[in-house]
Amino acid sequence: MSKALMLLVAAVFAVVAAPVSATCSCQCVEGVARTACTSVEEAQADPSACGSGPQKVACELPPPSTDAPLRYASPDGAVDCRSARLWDPRSNSYSAVAKVCDLDRDAAAGG
Repeated sequence: MSKALMLLVAAVFAVVAAPVSATCSCQCVEGVARTACTSVEEAQADPSACGSGPQKVACELPPPSTDAPLRYASPDGAVDCRSARLWDPRSNSYSAVAKVCDLDRDAAAGG
């Protein structure tokens, strides 16, 4: 399971039924369980929310998509920002689309 971190825009994070007060949680992003946070700072503070203990998540594979992900400018501390489909437990499908970014591990390490 990939341990790369994902950053979600706060407004979209709330739409996917995650508590707004939570720092990071485990979410299914394009069929892979990923650590999802609402800010780069939260992701740096809680880098392993997904993949251990009660946060383990098994994800269904999403249906194929013919649309290329949209690309976005990355905030400081993040890289590879793009649109991605997230599992929405309310609709029982990959109906939520969010802006996601990988945590810049070089920036987090101070390099």
